[in-house]
Amino acid sequence: MSTAMFDEIMNLASVWEQIADRQPDALALAHGDTTRTWAEFDERSSRLAAALGAAGIGAGDNVACALLNGNEYIEAGYAAFKVRAAPCNVNYRYVEAELLYLIDNSDAKAVFFDASLAERFGNVHEQLTGVRLWIQVGGEGEPAPDWAVGFETLIADNEPAARIERSGQDLWLLYTGGTTGNPKGVMWPHHNILTITKRLFDGYGVTMPTSLDQVGQAAASIAELGLAPRQMAASPLMHGTAGIGALMYLTCGGAVVTMTSRSLDADELWQTVQDRRCTVASIVGDVFCTPMVESLDRASEAGRPYDLTSLASITSSGVMWSQPVKDRLLAHAHAGGTTV
Repeated sequence: MSTAMFDEIMNLASVWEQIADRQPDALALAHGDTTRTWAEFDERSSRLAAALGAAGIGAGDNVACALLNGNEYIEAGYAAFKVRAAPCNVNYRYVEAELLYLIDNSDAKAVFFDASLAERFGNVHEQLTGVRLWIQVGGEGEPAPDWAVGFETLIADNEPAARIERSGQDLWLLYTGGTTGNPKGVMWPHHNILTITKRLFDGYGVTMPTSLDQVGQAAASIAELGLAPRQMAASPLMHGTAGIGALMYLTCGGAVVTMTSRSLDADELWQTVQDRRCTVASIVGDVFCTPMVESLDRASEAGRPYDLTSLASITSSGVMWSQPVKDRLLAHAHAGGTTV
């Protein structure tokens, strides 16, 4: 297949739909006790896509995701992909002025936001006249504000959107952290993300699919080898480290696993890796790895070490991951096991 044809057809939503058709009962998402199979992941996202489409959101539009880690983060992004919109990350630590800047700068037509941010968005939403749809995630049974609609309400009230043709030139939008000025949106075409995923397929010994009709078989081949990846997205999905990783591992027919704690809980991290049999963890340097090592030390000293035999690799970016901390982590690695 020519590069031009690959660029044109290989779209993340279209790829994931093929995987959902081929392995509907396989795990796609897990957050605490809440899991989604690939069939559930696809259907829920399709219902959200129908709501976005009904609001006039489609190709070339942007959809902001001001969410904590959870299944909903991935579902919201998939829904945007389905209507050919670009999901963009929003730092959930931002205050009103920062939220106002980013939503305006991204020209977002819809905003998914965590219920904990309702007050902050409530203070600025009237200034964001370009937003057509505000969707609240969570809230522990409390209704969404009158200017928004609940995430689960949208899923219940909409039938799944029909599948459409899409382009590999559709975008995923990753905003920088703003450490050197205002946050800036980096535009990632889908075909670029799929191209860098090739290294994962190569590592599994499976030929990278170059057409949509090959996608399902490639994912099935990885699963048949017992290599379907399960990502422990320990770092925030709003950052590139876990965010790009999630896109890549799902494209291999894998699953994304997140923790329920709102900040790093190293004990929960390792318990979840053990319980969910995660194969890879995405972290952010020493700031994550140091408490992770301390948790392993405590468990070992108590005579209750975690079973981490499923964990094949740990990846990090964003800040320094020093060799001394790596060495402390590797001291806990099982024979033939984890690489960092």
